[in-house]
Amino acid sequence: MSKTITVATLLVITGSFLICQERPPSSPSESSVTDSFIGAWKFNPDKSLNSGTERESINIELNGGAYKFTYDWLSEKGVQLNWWFVTDMKGGCVKHTQVNGEPMTSKSCVTRLSPHKFVDDTILRDQYEVSSDGRTLKLHREFKVPPSVRMPKPKDAILVFDRVPQ
Repeated sequence: MSKTITVATLLVITGSFLICQERPPSSPSESSVTDSFIGAWKFNPDKSLNSGTERESINIELNGGAYKFTYDWLSEKGVQLNWWFVTDMKGGCVKHTQVNGEPMTSKSCVTRLSPHKFVDDTILRDQYEVSSDGRTLKLHREFKVPPSVRMPKPKDAILVFDRVPQ
């Protein structure tokens, strides 16, 4: 009889412990309430360094429990690209798709570091961070040059984006 009571007591205690545990957000839709990078962003060339960019806009939105990034970019040399991708921001790589539906060979490997910061780590290391007032998104772009490539490493770029009012 005492073994039955002990087992029953353990089950009740274990069940109570599991019910009372605080569960962290398990999906982007639950954590996005505090993700300050959600929204539309427009490139500010006056605040940027070594960008190679004439014009750029980034839109980051929730899409079915994931994050959808849409880019509209024009280089200083006149090359224009418009693409999007969807990611869970857990570091897995996803391919880019042009806005016209054509696949691209490029990819993004995005990891959410905090509600204000994330990194896209591929052939470049792009670290994005939202300012404390939520008005600007700063992109620090580090160029990776493999040791086998005999060329000087390009200067890091700083791109600053202003939040577009919704």
